[in-house]
Amino acid sequence: AKRSSKPGIAAQYQRKAVALLEADGSDKDTLAAAYNNLGISALQRGGLDEEAERYFERALELRRETGHLEGLCACTTNLANVLRGKNQTEKAAARLEEARQLARSGDNSRLERQG
Repeated sequence: AKRSSKPGIAAQYQRKAVALLEADGSDKDTLAAAYNNLGISALQRGGLDEEAERYFERALELRRETGHLEGLCACTTNLANVLRGKNQTEKAAARLEEARQLARSGDNSRLERQG
């Protein structure tokens, strides 16, 4: 998918998608991806670390429910990046280790290299 050069506009559409998916309730994987994308958009807009952290936490919660390993690794890594940006290095390191362990548990070396 092509990334928008206008993260504010992208976030508007992503929030609409989240609202529709939350109302429907049947596709948690897509909902998790939408929350993850909202977190990325918040980071791209700058100064929205708290917002991004909330979105990544929600995405992570949904990924845990569905067991989507690659999504779990991505959300955990994104959350670690937010924490690092907030100078919470110990928490960030713990999240990165969590992502690495998740990648190992799935025996997916490509995921492990990304974490």
